Amino acid sequence: EQSTKASKNETPDEWFLHQRTYPNQTINTKVYTEAIQAVKEMKTLEKRGGKDWKLVGPTNIGGRVTSIALHPNEQNIIFVGTATGGIFKSHDRGASWKAVFDRDGNRMSIGALAIAPSNTRVVYAGTGEANASGGSGAFFGDGIYRSEDGGRSWKNIGLQTSFHIGRIVVNPQDEDHVIVATTGPVYDTSEERGLYVTRDGGENWQQILFLDERTSCIDVAVNPWNPDIIYAAMWERLRAPWQRTYGGERSAIYRTRDGGETWQRLETGLPQASREERGRIGLALSQSDPNTLYASFTKDVITNEFDGVYKTTDGGDSWEETSRWELIGAYSTFGWYFGNVRIDPNDPDVAYVLGINLFKTVNGGRSWQTTTAGMHVDQHALAIHPQNSDYLVAGNDGGVYISDNGGLSWKHCDNLPITQFYECEVSQEEIPDYYGGTQDNGTIKMGDSNIGNWTQILGGDGFHTIVDPNNPEIVYAEYQWGNFFRSLNGGQSFQQKTDGIASDDRNNWNTPVVLDPTNSSVLYYGTQRLYRSSSRASSWTAISDDLTKGEHESGSQKYGTITTIAAAKSDPNVIYVGTDDGNVQVTYDLGENWQLVSDSLPNRYVTSLAVDPTDAFTAYVAFSGYRNSDYQPHILVTRDGGTSWYDISGNLPEVPINDVLLDPEYQGHIYVANDLGVWFTENRGEDWQMLDSELPMTIVTDLTIHHASRNLIAATYGRSMYKYPLEGQGNTDKDTDVPTIDPSVVIFNSYPNPVVTATTIEIEVEQGSSGRLVGYDLSGKQVHEQRISLVEGLNLVDVDMSQFQSGVYWFLVESENGMAAKQTIVKY
Repeated sequence: EQSTKASKNETPDEWFLHQRTYPNQTINTKVYTEAIQAVKEMKTLEKRGGKDWKLVGPTNIGGRVTSIALHPNEQNIIFVGTATGGIFKSHDRGASWKAVFDRDGNRMSIGALAIAPSNTRVVYAGTGEANASGGSGAFFGDGIYRSEDGGRSWKNIGLQTSFHIGRIVVNPQDEDHVIVATTGPVYDTSEERGLYVTRDGGENWQQILFLDERTSCIDVAVNPWNPDIIYAAMWERLRAPWQRTYGGERSAIYRTRDGGETWQRLETGLPQASREERGRIGLALSQSDPNTLYASFTKDVITNEFDGVYKTTDGGDSWEETSRWELIGAYSTFGWYFGNVRIDPNDPDVAYVLGINLFKTVNGGRSWQTTTAGMHVDQHALAIHPQNSDYLVAGNDGGVYISDNGGLSWKHCDNLPITQFYECEVSQEEIPDYYGGTQDNGTIKMGDSNIGNWTQILGGDGFHTIVDPNNPEIVYAEYQWGNFFRSLNGGQSFQQKTDGIASDDRNNWNTPVVLDPTNSSVLYYGTQRLYRSSSRASSWTAISDDLTKGEHESGSQKYGTITTIAAAKSDPNVIYVGTDDGNVQVTYDLGENWQLVSDSLPNRYVTSLAVDPTDAFTAYVAFSGYRNSDYQPHILVTRDGGTSWYDISGNLPEVPINDVLLDPEYQGHIYVANDLGVWFTENRGEDWQMLDSELPMTIVTDLTIHHASRNLIAATYGRSMYKYPLEGQGNTDKDTDVPTIDPSVVIFNSYPNPVVTATTIEIEVEQGSSGRLVGYDLSGKQVHEQRISLVEGLNLVDVDMSQFQSGVYWFLVESENGMAAKQTIVKY
């Protein structure tokens, strides 16, 4: 077995996966599923306040598209599956789109789509992007969905633990006979991977090909004239955030002629020298000549570099390599991200290879030529209409493209809000400019309030963007690994500004950079050390030693890094930093001395820190990751500069928190962005509410406020950017200070939460007392009361909720001295 370390500069990066799996390298899928169900329950119960999120865009930039399905008879109907934005449908050949999976789907990551040829009202969707990147590994699926009304509604029909779906093939004569390639988890072994079949529309599933716990089925092709003849591309793979083994002896093409009872491994004419390092394989079968198949091969267990396209004309008995030299480098050094092949349904000599660019042959593979013609790079999906071979719809990291001339030219669909944002920013002018850093689409800007008119101002993968609040012409932006730039003309041109930052420092994929809130000439930049500039980034000076736990055991230079920085507005000498290995450190003297204050905090990836604008000793810390035991707090507060921390996660869903934002105009108002939306509290975390239920239930990565309009800006990873009017939200008395939780109660949590039958409430107090536990429904009606005796230290109180109706309930601990603390519990 070969296993090796991933280098710092490989792309796409595993940043999302590392955030969510540190330190145990696993994701608790049960917790995630429970959180999704709880949020859906809250969405149905929430009373709308007359306000709503409004799309800011972009619609013209796009984002990663993973699958495309064309209606076989109606050329105007297109289904598009996205990496993290759900499913969209067009009735007018891409002129307009409608999101069709938001209500019924539990996952926004889509791996495969298929329309049943015999009944086009039936559509299948496989959740979980199959490209084995750290992003797709972090955002997995929950199986196969079926729609019987052309995508209006969907029902989960099984394979819930398949995680990622590589391909769906529907028998052309039978809408209920479906064959599915499943890959299983990216980051763990599993017996629930391989090739599956259902003959009753998903009522029952049979695993018809399984090799071992680490070998996925990434692609499948079925003979349309005889569906018992099936070809499966198997892929041996396993990864951790810092380690990749993406190949092995079991990576091969397998064929069955009896519907899966017996299988034969196909090797004649296929590359033998690289069998031990054979990686991802792409597979396609000609619909007009089912004995003709094309297969793309890769080698090297780390990079899966291109290793030829092979063709068979005898149903797989023997293969010959097509022309190689035009395709060399088609997958660069991350072939595990590609691997799709397509054949013209009307001509077996016309085929396509999807890599960084799109390649086409018109002579059966004797030669290939690029047919990208101005398209965005990184091709993941291509559909060729069976009635018109010149009509192509392609999907890549830049969205959807349509060609009416066989790929000679392409038109981009400028109306799909599927951009994947890492960060967002807004200038503080009365009419603001919007900025954001995006996956594979650089740093982008909108300056005219036109959601379809965003432009790229810096390349790479865009991350932090900062606009000087006193001069909007000064703009800072970066791309991956901390490549930091400054513009003095509003983003029209940039110069790199990293003078003084050591080139051999460790940088996070998303290197944190912030302005000092007291002086916009001062910035802070984090590697494993904290750097300070007092010259608007013209030069930098380190003001700390290594603030992490040190170099990662893997030796990779992209771990053991600072991930978040928070400078205090009330005291410019106070700065907090968080790291990707669980450290929180604080300095009270501008870096002369640092204090580790995270010993009592969860050992998780620190995603966000925020300091109270009026009190430098009050700070909030948020974490990524999923719990592995009964409970894991995701947001905590300190009121003494980090000496002690109090959990204020309350009724927040147990999913990673990506950002924490304090409202400077309303004491106690906090907004958090997590993997299921935006939440807010008006009382420093005693209870949390969703900020309107109509925001798509997708990953929200970053928040900021435009102060003049009082709009909250939210960046999503897969559904572009939104804004929400905060004026009038909750308590509008700016002088009212919300009482804090009684400090005599150290912990007040419950688990499980959400609850089905019974929950245990965890209460830790500094001194014993008697009291009662009281529960109320949302209308304020008391529904529960029990007397409790609290001893000093930890108390566990069991509550039977089996007779409660589904809904949201408030529970209060009332001690001899009055109300001590409050908690929200969801029952379903």
